[in-house]
Amino acid sequence: MNKLKYLLSAFVLLCFASCKDDPWEDVADGGWNHERSIIDVKFEGQAGTPTITETDSETGVIELQLASDMVADMSKVRVETLTLSYKATANVASGGTIDFTKGDPQIVVTSPNGESRTYTLEMTEFTETLTGTYTISNLWVYGGTGAAYNCTKLYKPADKSWCWNGEGRGPAAEMDNYLVFTLGEILADGNTTGTCMNWAGEDAKNWDCVFAGASNPDTGKPVDLTQFYRQIPKGESTWLRNYSDGTITFTDADGNKTSCTLVPKGTYQMPNVPPIPLTLESEAFKFNLKGTEDWNNTYNDYGVFARNPVTYYIEIVKQPAGFEVPEASKTIEEPVDPEPEPEPDPEETSLAGTYSVGRLTVYGGSADPAFVNPVD
Repeated sequence: MNKLKYLLSAFVLLCFASCKDDPWEDVADGGWNHERSIIDVKFEGQAGTPTITETDSETGVIELQLASDMVADMSKVRVETLTLSYKATANVASGGTIDFTKGDPQIVVTSPNGESRTYTLEMTEFTETLTGTYTISNLWVYGGTGAAYNCTKLYKPADKSWCWNGEGRGPAAEMDNYLVFTLGEILADGNTTGTCMNWAGEDAKNWDCVFAGASNPDTGKPVDLTQFYRQIPKGESTWLRNYSDGTITFTDADGNKTSCTLVPKGTYQMPNVPPIPLTLESEAFKFNLKGTEDWNNTYNDYGVFARNPVTYYIEIVKQPAGFEVPEASKTIEEPVDPEPEPEPDPEETSLAGTYSVGRLTVYGGSADPAFVNPVD
């Protein structure tokens, strides 16, 4: 009985198939394919990825951001890539252009069977706020050991001139510098990158970050603190702004990287007990430093600047649009080769000989310490 049913079913299917000359005709001519979607699109000057929404079977919306200063002609914005659903076509292709100066531009996508969907492009202007020219108004360093015991400090390095190397290369040398940020590219993830030009100013000098030996209680020798305070590279560097974590990363010509955040003007509390207020009159680059706690240098400048600097702020002032750096300030400091300090001649010393004891002295006491001779 079951065998008879199978034979009957096969006969019916054969009859249906014989009624059509080519059963695969719909597949071959694409009559089954109603797909008419934009999978992805990328325009020149586009920031981030667009939001593509299919409103219904006939309409859709694409929301995107464009940086007009990276587009030569907004009436001819180049379509860098356009990815459509299988076998669909559009009224514009990769390499073509769209006019963003008249109303809401559109892209019409047509399926193989002739159905179409019209996408309206809703564009908003993208502006990279970092670009422009800046002057440096202040440098701040918070650091030291023992914040819980009111031992940390907040200093302007330039106010401690005796702590730094002379020859006009102390922190004050940064105050006539100009920082020029230029946008180079908007990446696919929406982050931005470009170049930073750090002009050395009319004095053609930068802070060499050398802590003076006279203020070094450990060795009495100068200490190079470039790893702490040369955060914005000299001359030209590249920058990358990460919008997801809020960081700005500088990369110098040798590939060395430093990262910071851009904080707005306002008053911030440094984590001392009690807190130390820092008032920024303008925005600032904030660099978190990695010093080393040193309880032997708790109360001196060396402990703050050289041993355990915690946070470094470069306070900046943005110049008006169209500002041009004076030609006299477009300088790059010539490399300076520091002359090594000559090694002192070893003194000839010897313990050989006969000695007599002259005096015994002990220093001690808590409330009123003093020197005492035990014999007395």
